[in-house]
Amino acid sequence: MTSNTLAEFFAAEGVASEAVHPATAGAPDLRVAVPAGWGPITGLPDDLVYAVWAAAPVPGAQWADNALLSVGRLSAPVDARGALTRALNEAATLPEWVEESASYADYQRFPSARITGTYLFAPHRLWAATRYAFVDVAGVQHLVQFTVTVLRGDEPVPDEVRDLVDRLEIGVPEVVPGA
Repeated sequence: MTSNTLAEFFAAEGVASEAVHPATAGAPDLRVAVPAGWGPITGLPDDLVYAVWAAAPVPGAQWADNALLSVGRLSAPVDARGALTRALNEAATLPEWVEESASYADYQRFPSARITGTYLFAPHRLWAATRYAFVDVAGVQHLVQFTVTVLRGDEPVPDEVRDLVDRLEIGVPEVVPGA
């Protein structure tokens, strides 16, 4: 059976992913400068996110533009390129997905993929950009996913939002053996 999603790929490889947070020992050091007016969202379940930021709600739309950063620590290493292919396949499953761009290239020395496009979240059309990166910390592989989602109106998506996934800074903490 061919695995088309990340979950199917990980299951076929016998790999589990455990949520990682900024305070988790051995977690990648991730930083991003969000646009002015965007603030952190707190109080979300620990198993979902590393960090979330949102703009003020769009009047009358019941929507707030947002950026979600999640990190999973993998129980065993996987082929990063194979996993990234599945990650990009998942975007095509969003309702009425229209791809703008997709690419594979190392990002800050880590295997990575980036995809942008729009999809329908009735009654709204949303624009999304996602950066995936596989980050190794002391021999342990982590999957970083950073997604920016905004309400798509008649105006172009502002550059400071459009390029947000390219401003993610990825660092690897020093891990002391036996610590």
